[in-house]
Amino acid sequence: MTKAIKAITIIDGAIFAVMAGVAAITSARYGTLLLWSGVVVAFVGGMCAVGSVNVAGGEYNLKFDQKIPQLNYNRTDEKLREMNNSYNVGVLMAVAGAVAIVAGLILNKIITGEI
Repeated sequence: MTKAIKAITIIDGAIFAVMAGVAAITSARYGTLLLWSGVVVAFVGGMCAVGSVNVAGGEYNLKFDQKIPQLNYNRTDEKLREMNNSYNVGVLMAVAGAVAIVAGLILNKIITGEI
């Protein structure tokens, strides 16, 4: 659990630092930059989780399509660990993106005077 919190903190720290630099250079609002960067990070994390479904997914069908027999059609422990690692990265990225989105929304509300 502490590894996950540390990873999320590092990801969000990088997002906040890079977007602060972008906000200093451009005329974009910092809260808006955080919001959209959080959406992008969450989207990238979702792509990691979706892509892990295809790990060894088509190997079951290859058994019937190949003329030369293949040796390994089963999802081994290594392939299952790889799938779990992809899901874990997806969850970390989604949480880090959610933190950036919430921070961006709060900053935008503060700037506009709604809070």
